[in-house]
Amino acid sequence: LLDQAAARDRGTATTDVITPVTPAVVRVVARPGVAIAVTGGPGSLRDALAPVAAAWITAASREPHPVSATALSGAAGTHLAVAVLDYAVATRDGIDLARARVHVVIAGEGVHRFDRVIRTDTVVGRRGESAASLATRVAGEVLAILDPHMRRAVAGWP
Repeated sequence: LLDQAAARDRGTATTDVITPVTPAVVRVVARPGVAIAVTGGPGSLRDALAPVAAAWITAASREPHPVSATALSGAAGTHLAVAVLDYAVATRDGIDLARARVHVVIAGEGVHRFDRVIRTDTVVGRRGESAASLATRVAGEVLAILDPHMRRAVAGWP
């Protein structure tokens, strides 16, 4: 534009037409939500499952919506109900060994798509590892087992 103004001032203006640029329209697409309820069992695994599951859902480009177990059936979209049935930690030679059994239900649009009990293998702790850290690792194992089932049950799950 400055070159054209200078050319006009010198009397050598060009006849180029300047086309105005329209700004691009940015559409914000809402991420689909997943309502999640974690219940039952010992507090350490139950407390670890909620934030680990929220991070897992977020990594799948979904929006986690923690709800109570009673409010889960009224939530829209995909529902994930996780009930800790058993969480056992044993110590052998100063190392904690943990196992878990978790009942998982994936539902959506009024249909149960997955309803099973997931069992982890033994998760071996590290020397001096806190109980909360071990429970977080066990929660990660539960979700690693659940992931392929979630891919089959929920369209578009990465």
